[in-house]
Amino acid sequence: MVSLPAAYAAGRQDQALARADELIHEKRYDDAIVILSGFSRRNPVYFDQAQRRLRQIYRARDEFNRVGEELVDTLLNEPENSEKILDLTRHLEELESSTSPLFISFITRVRELALYNFNRMRLQDILVRARAQLDHGDFHGALLTYAGGMDIYRDEFFNEGYGEIIENQVRRQTENINAVLGAFSQAGALLRMAASEMVQVVESGQAASLAAVYSRMLPVMDSFIELQQDLYNAAGYFDYQLDIFQNADPSIGNRNHLAFMIRLIHGRPGESIQEGMLGALEGHWNSTAGRIENAITEKAENNYSNGMAAFRGNNYITTRNTLAGTDDYTRFSGLLFGKRMQLKEGGNPRSERIFDQQILPENAGQFLRLESINGAGVHLAEAADLGSRLVPLRSSNISLFADWQSGAVNSGRAMEQEQQSRTGFDGLQNDLNGVLAAVEQRETELRLYENIAEESGDADYLFYIEDTKSAIENLYSIIVEEVLRSARRYYTIGNGDLYQSLTARREELAEANVFIQGQRRETEDGNVVIGFYPAEGLAILGRMLQALEDDIGRGNNLLTLFRNEQPVILADGGITGLQTSAVTTVNELIGLRTQGLAVSNAARNRISQAEAYRQEGERLFREAQAAYTRQALETAREQLQRAADRFNDSLAIQESASLRADWDNRLVNLGQDISRLENEMVIRDVRNLVNNARDTYFAGNFERAEDYLLRARSRWQVTNIDENEEVIYWLGIVRGALSLRSGRVILPTAPLYPEMSQLLSEAKRNYEEGVRYINIGQRSNGLAKFSEARQQTREVKLIFPVNQEAGILELRMDQFIDPAAFNASFEQRLRDAVAGTRRRSLESFADLQNLAEINPRYPGIAGILRQAEIDMGYRLPPPNPQNLARSRELAASASRILEGNISTQYEVAVAQINEAIALNPENIEATLVKDRLLTRMSAPGAIVLNSQDESNYQRAVRELQSGNNLMAMAIVERLLQNPNNRNVIKLIELQRRIQSVL
Repeated sequence: MVSLPAAYAAGRQDQALARADELIHEKRYDDAIVILSGFSRRNPVYFDQAQRRLRQIYRARDEFNRVGEELVDTLLNEPENSEKILDLTRHLEELESSTSPLFISFITRVRELALYNFNRMRLQDILVRARAQLDHGDFHGALLTYAGGMDIYRDEFFNEGYGEIIENQVRRQTENINAVLGAFSQAGALLRMAASEMVQVVESGQAASLAAVYSRMLPVMDSFIELQQDLYNAAGYFDYQLDIFQNADPSIGNRNHLAFMIRLIHGRPGESIQEGMLGALEGHWNSTAGRIENAITEKAENNYSNGMAAFRGNNYITTRNTLAGTDDYTRFSGLLFGKRMQLKEGGNPRSERIFDQQILPENAGQFLRLESINGAGVHLAEAADLGSRLVPLRSSNISLFADWQSGAVNSGRAMEQEQQSRTGFDGLQNDLNGVLAAVEQRETELRLYENIAEESGDADYLFYIEDTKSAIENLYSIIVEEVLRSARRYYTIGNGDLYQSLTARREELAEANVFIQGQRRETEDGNVVIGFYPAEGLAILGRMLQALEDDIGRGNNLLTLFRNEQPVILADGGITGLQTSAVTTVNELIGLRTQGLAVSNAARNRISQAEAYRQEGERLFREAQAAYTRQALETAREQLQRAADRFNDSLAIQESASLRADWDNRLVNLGQDISRLENEMVIRDVRNLVNNARDTYFAGNFERAEDYLLRARSRWQVTNIDENEEVIYWLGIVRGALSLRSGRVILPTAPLYPEMSQLLSEAKRNYEEGVRYINIGQRSNGLAKFSEARQQTREVKLIFPVNQEAGILELRMDQFIDPAAFNASFEQRLRDAVAGTRRRSLESFADLQNLAEINPRYPGIAGILRQAEIDMGYRLPPPNPQNLARSRELAASASRILEGNISTQYEVAVAQINEAIALNPENIEATLVKDRLLTRMSAPGAIVLNSQDESNYQRAVRELQSGNNLMAMAIVERLLQNPNNRNVIKLIELQRRIQSVL
């Protein structure tokens, strides 16, 4: 039988639990929790019974929270889904008493969301209506429509208690907006009137009045721009203050008066036009000041069209006059585009830099079109000036040629006069070539902006410069035809003169009978040589041969002129016939010389052999010239050397002063030209390789950059003894950058690549398992896995201390284990890494890269990395303004020396240009001047010996064959003392042969 106290206690317990059950049934969970909490403390024996009821309450509350969040999400994202909202609301009423604080708090939140949805829909209606007004050009009406939404959330904002300072500032910015709305009507009307006046001046062609009209319009535009900037300033303040509110209370979101004001000012993002109050002002600007830009473009296009029509009709003076005033209009377009930039300045708009002017992307196409028109007009006017010189040149020598045909004028005078005429045509052709080059340069510059123009919808802006180029090319073709006619007249006179000489020499040959004898002569160095000449006693034959030499010389000169003609001249059938006739005449003159020596079979045979060698040398020389022309320098060297051998063979049989002169001039000069061209090619190739190296270096491909530089170094050594300082400089930069990357990534070619790859793979697997353990609550197991992973990354870093994968994995483990501690220590790690990079520590630079990888959104991390790359030598530091200015000054000074051809100061210019490049390695103008200086200063070496040195060379060969090795070496050493002879292959080979037997 239970005692009375025990029964009484049990009764009280049953009453407490029963009361708790009633409260749970009535959804009065807070009261039930109070009873059950006290009951648990007083009756620990019945703890489980109380806990079962508490868990029932907690499950109900969890379900309430879940359904509540779903209702909030639906109100935000599906406000029109009434059925779902009603179902969720009923479910909440089933889960919680309507009098509970939780339910009351939630209802307050729902009411706020409902108000937000109402205001949001109201704002959307304003934005849609205002957009329609913008599309119809009703900018004032759109402003008023936007202003109708300025009361949204206004009362709630000022009831929120943000403080007097903030409230006064918001009121002040709102007053500024109202001031803009009030001032718009008058400012817009003034802008419209001023723009209309300027459009009228442009369309009427009153160029002289443009400056005055623009000066009156300038303050009107500036006043209008001030209104736009006031709107930008207000929006900027609202955005700044809203950001502060949202950082302090993220739940505010956009349910704030400031957020709606920002949208009213800026309009909807992502639309095809600028909306909002800003869009209304911008639209008014486009409909007023924007008309001026279009009027200027139309005027410039009309001027160009009229000028081009006059040019194609050969009315060159009209062309010049028509195009003269185009620049008076187009220069104002740049000013207007600048004002358009100012209009949008407060919004930090994206802009494009085109020809040293910042242009909005939407204006880029029109700006480029005007640049194309302006450039085309300038060059078309220059071509018109040249075209006006063509007419008097056409008829100057036609009558003189007729006088030559009738015998009234001798060949010398006729050829001289025709040459003067030809010089005039050639000068005109060269000048027009210069204009064409300038047009092509301008076209190239304009093409740099094709992508920008296409984005702005004006891809055909190049039409004007291309059209001008076509018209000038047509004029060029006309001039080339006149050059061709002059060439026909000149070569007709020259051929006639040669044929007259051929007739006279034939008459002299009938009287000639000569023998050739050997004649001894002493050279300048005391050596005796034997030359073969026609017998002095055969005076007639001597005179004939002397005349023949002159005739052949003139004939060869004429043939040289043929060979050196432009391809377009040589392609003409008439010129080809004249050239064939000249070759025939020259060959006949040479044949007469051979026949003149026929009085003696021995002499004739020797002369024939000598001439054969000479012709072979001429052929080989022409082949060398042709190879040089097509830049096949290896072939040119070989054929030139063979030509020298043939000429030497000819001189061994018959001495000829003219041949030696030919040798010392044509062969030696061509050899120097080949050497000079090869050196120019080396300079050009090295420049291209250095440029490629710089491009690939800045693109991050250091290995490719190093390869380019090594090739540049090797190419430079082909014609230069000293190193190229610029190549060595960049090689140091690139190799420094390569050293920074060494060890960050383990290459497959590394000796321990398999072992390191396996360690990194296992470390990553342990890290992932550690993350999984910690996420499921087994923290100790997770930390153990992290410890294993850390041991493996340390083994990797023992061999590769700056390995990227190992370093980042360690940081990820630190971050995952204790995010708060990691974030707290992040800035200190960052500062330590930055300090290390200033000491050029590879480990610190690797740490900095890893920190940037782990926290890429850290404020300013990109700039920190850039500065670290500069400190480490990975990236070139930007030159300071003083260095840039000094570099430009030095380059300009060197350029003046170069352009003035002041050869005595070339060394000074080289020193200046080297200093300019050292101050600013990106000074492209300096590198161009340097390459031109090096080209001009290069002293070309010889490929073949001159005739005198060739004789000494042959003597050295004979001394070697006779066993006089020391004498042979002495001769060779004297020859090599001449710098021009150091590249003559056969001389170098003879030196080696002698050295091998000494």
